[in-house]
Amino acid sequence: MEEIKVRKPKVPKCFGIASIYERYSNRWYKWRSMLPENGTKIKLTWLPNPINHPSETSAYIGMQGTVEDMDKTEGSFALRCETCLLICLRGNFNYIII
Repeated sequence: MEEIKVRKPKVPKCFGIASIYERYSNRWYKWRSMLPENGTKIKLTWLPNPINHPSETSAYIGMQGTVEDMDKTEGSFALRCETCLLICLRGNFNYIII
């Protein structure tokens, strides 16, 4: 099982230079291809620290379930487990395909 690291690229401040835009678009397409598809069973191995408690690690690491409602433009999705539903709104996370 290989851990897949998904990191949403930051938008450059200046799009006037063609090479900067090309590098950003390449990173964006790579990020988009790394997102899991709907119906894929995954296990989360890393999530960013919570905004309200930045010094603590996320409590949802290790959660596994089926991906639903994947939005490829924002990177948000719903992870349906046996008894719960986790909504991930950011585009930064690590996961393993089960």
